[in-house]
Amino acid sequence: MFLCGTAAPTLIEAIGHIMIAGMQPILGMNAVPSATSRSTLTRQWELLKLLPPKGPGITTLELQSQLSDAGHPTTKRTIERDLVAHPRLFALQC
Repeated sequence: MFLCGTAAPTLIEAIGHIMIAGMQPILGMNAVPSATSRSTLTRQWELLKLLPPKGPGITTLELQSQLSDAGHPTTKRTIERDLVAHPRLFALQC
């Protein structure tokens, strides 16, 4: 479990955590994620790094701007979906 305000794990540690949590490659499928999956993962990882460790927080529009500046242009709705998915993916506790 990763707590807000603590050092974020490396991408490799997070992927390892997800893999340990039960992600199994399907027979006949490539274990390497597609370019789209890698792009999504890097965007979500960047989003995770942008989340403030303490209040008052940050708006989705601010996150959208910062993600765009970091080379991950996306929509506000995609960010909202990512934020809903983060607690499941990274066991955040805020």
